[in-house]
Parts: sequence; C-alpha cells; structure tokens
Amino acid sequence: MNPYVLMFMDSIKPAMIVLFNYIFIPSLVDWFSYFEGYQMKSRRHKFNLLKQFIFILIASVCIPLTGSETINEFVQFMLRPNQDWAQFHLEMATKFIQQSDYFLRYLIQCTFLTNMLAFLDIPHFLYMKKKQFSAKYSDELEDDWYFDLGYHYAFSISMFIITLIFSTSAPLLTIFGCFFFSIKVTFARV
Repeated sequence: MNPYVLMFMDSIKPAMIVLFNYIFIPSLVDWFSYFEGYQMKSRRHKFNLLKQFIFILIASVCIPLTGSETINEFVQFMLRPNQDWAQFHLEMATKFIQQSDYFLRYLIQCTFLTNMLAFLDIPHFLYMKKKQFSAKYSDELEDDWYFDLGYHYAFSISMFIITLIFSTSAPLLTIFGCFFFSIKVTFARV
C-alpha cells in the first residue's frame, strides 16, 4: 500500500476513534439499555454508564496499550496459549512507553474535537430542525433533547484515567488533560 495513505490513516486513527466513541457507541449502548427493560430510569442510566465506561476503557486504553488493532486481536493477545504471566508486566511496561505518543495524540484530538462537537451541539441542532420541520404550524416547540449524562461521565472518567496513568511516561499529557477539562467545563457553562 502507498506509504502516504498509511501515514494518513495513522494520523486520523485517533480522530476516527473519537467520532466513533462520541456518536455511534453512545447510541448503541443506550439502545441496548432501553431494551433490557429496567423499571426505573435511574437504573437504566446507571447501567448505561457502566457499560459505556467499560467499552471506552477497553477501546481507548486497553486495545491501544497492547498494540492491537481490533477487539479480536486484543482477545487473542490476552488468551495466548503460551503466555508467561510472570513476564506479562514487563511486556506491558515496554508497550506502555511505546504507546505514550498515541495517547498524547488521542488526548490532543479529544481536547479539540469532542469539546468542539459539544460546543457546536450539532446533533441537538439537527434534532430541533427536524422537529421544527415536522411541526410547521406549531408556535411552541418543546425542547425534549436527551443529554446522555452516562456517556459523557464515562468519557470524562476515561480521559482522566488516560491523563493520570500515561502522564508518567509523557508529562505533556498532564497539560492537555488539564486543557481538556478546562475547555469542557467552560463549554458546559455556556
């Protein structure tokens, strides 16, 4: 394959992960939580938060840390038949240092992309336009947009974990982690 295409794909991989985690996964997890039939809405949101946190942690931390590209490679890595568990921590320490640049790029892109998407609030805008178009002659539109607190809470916790863990091997992560949360709080107050 062309090296420029590979370089381009490598440079947009963190951005694709952010978009995938920001749009597709929350909808999918919420859809599954809806059909599980929880009696109380708060229990549904609690389990939605836990599922999203586990998924984000696996997709954003565990898979890249092991150097895997897919969930299948990650499972095969963890279930290797001849794995020496006594040397596992040494192997992970080596990968920890090798993957710190990935986490720096990921956190930088999360700082700007997810906060920009949250600030622009494009899905909410499109939802209200669709609702406005479907109710042409209605004077008052009720804004019943569902803010997925469970997803945003899980995503923020995963960003905090990435910042906390990987700042030892890449101290610049601390600055971008602080910047990420500063922008997030600023946009949340707007």
